[in-house]
Amino acid sequence: MPIDNNIASTRNSFCGFNFDNSFARLPHQFYAKVSPTPVTNPTLIAMNEKMTNEFYQTALKDMFGSTQDFELWYICWQERLIAEDSSLAEIANKMLSVNPQYIPRNHRIEQVIDAAVEKSDFSLMHELISVLNNPYSEQEDMQHYAHPPKNNERVHQTFCGT
Repeated sequence: MPIDNNIASTRNSFCGFNFDNSFARLPHQFYAKVSPTPVTNPTLIAMNEKMTNEFYQTALKDMFGSTQDFELWYICWQERLIAEDSSLAEIANKMLSVNPQYIPRNHRIEQVIDAAVEKSDFSLMHELISVLNNPYSEQEDMQHYAHPPKNNERVHQTFCGT
């Protein structure tokens, strides 16, 4: 199937997702990043079909809203991989080099502000700054900075004054 250049070239859009480098607007499915390891030649060794089908029917539906939405995205993604003219390992390594594992999430910023204002404790601020100085690499004992907020950590109102 040929690539539809109108879809691929739509400004800041790819397969129906808005990728404008504003992490705050990406769907929550793109936040938590498992510690990836670059692989030189990835291959599928075995597949658990029952687990795959269960994942496909439940998790993908939860992430994308419907399996049809995923199927449309997947077709578009496969076309994009073919157009890249690179190995899967090269593509994965490129993605790892430009997609940060750690971003300044509102709930973490709120924790930093609360500790500084209420307790004059700037240790969280220094820790967050240290983590954000190297956002593309996994940092030992800092994985919590990569996770989206739990329901009780969600920040519902922010103030722009900086």
